[in-house]
Formats: sequence, structure tokens, C-alpha cells
Amino acid sequence: MKAELRVFWRWLAPRIAPGLLICLAVVIGAWTATRAGSQAPPSSSEYGIYALVSSLLSILGGWSYARIGRTSPEHARSAVRRLLSIGRMIRVARDSCQDGHQPLPESLTEIEWHVKDAMMDWVDVHKEALRDVMKAEGVEEGDSRE
Repeated sequence: MKAELRVFWRWLAPRIAPGLLICLAVVIGAWTATRAGSQAPPSSSEYGIYALVSSLLSILGGWSYARIGRTSPEHARSAVRRLLSIGRMIRVARDSCQDGHQPLPESLTEIEWHVKDAMMDWVDVHKEALRDVMKAEGVEEGDSRE
């Protein structure tokens, strides 16, 4: 139960501030609407200020939500580099098994396919990271051995 709460809190924590900004924008809009029917309604300039503040809060809250979970190029490059090194280790192990005429373990082949799938997932997320890492490692883009 404690671990579940920690996972939930890690999910919730970055969403609190954007949620509050958007809720505040909605409250300002609702409060402005209710004041319209009062005995002393706000002036046009007050309505403009409330609308501007509400809009800015909404935009800031939306921008904050958009940044949650965003993949930075540095994270993408490090993940791709790690997957590339794992793929190389698997290829070396595969080659050593084949050179020694030992049967290739099925688990090694499965792991190799999973690494390739993970690499393609990162290609979907951040193609430039893969291109940068492969260029830095001296591997050509169409090289299927990697």
C-alpha cells in the first residue's frame, strides 16, 4: 500500500501546480460571471482584466501540463546510447556462441529483439537522438547489425 501511494504521489506531484492554475482560471471566470448580475456589476475594464488574468492562468497551466513527462534530448541520447551498448554486448555474446559452435540460447535472441524494439520506440520519440548517437559512435544509419 505504501509503495502504491508513493507511485501515485510521484504521478500527482508535478500535476498539482498546473491543476491549481487552471482551477484558479475557472474560478475567476465563474466569479466574473456571477458578478455580472449583481447590483454593482464590474466595469468593462475590470472584465477585461479578469479575462486577461484568467486567460494567462489557463495558458500557463496548459503549458505546465505540456511539460510533464516530456523527453529531453539529453535523456533520449543517454537511453539510446545505453540500448546501443546492450545491443553490442548481445551481438558479441551471439558471435562468441556461433564461433564456438554452441547453440545460441533462445533467451539471447529474444533479448536482442526486445532491445531492437526498444531502440525503435526511441526512434519514434526522438529520431535526432538516435542519429546523433550513431554518428558519434561511427555507425552508419542503415547498419542492421546495431
